[in-house]
Amino acid sequence: MNCKLSDEEIDALLQVLSRGFVLIRAACQVEDGKRAEAIADALHNLPHLLRDRDPAWSAEEFKKLFLDPVVRSYPDLQELSGLWPPKDGRTRGVNVEFVKKSASDLRRQTSGSAIPRLFLKSEA
Repeated sequence: MNCKLSDEEIDALLQVLSRGFVLIRAACQVEDGKRAEAIADALHNLPHLLRDRDPAWSAEEFKKLFLDPVVRSYPDLQELSGLWPPKDGRTRGVNVEFVKKSASDLRRQTSGSAIPRLFLKSEA
């Protein structure tokens, strides 16, 4: 495990990974392979940062090198990049409003293509 990362940084990065998977799944549901590929291309680097004891880059460099380019290509993913750095220590758990907004945004962008109802459910 990367001992240079704080607990807050680890939590924020895991949240980025979790939300990124949801966004990939949503992009696949509307057959937006380019979007899914861009997100996956950024996120596949994250396990190295979390696992390696002496990674080639820091958490902030991860954002600059991998997340920021995705946001430049897909500005509606700003909140994904905005998870870093952690702002208030509250990084655990899924942000249901973020998931709903992501699904809603994708639906509008793809002229009403079907997105599973899972994305639209509220927390139980």
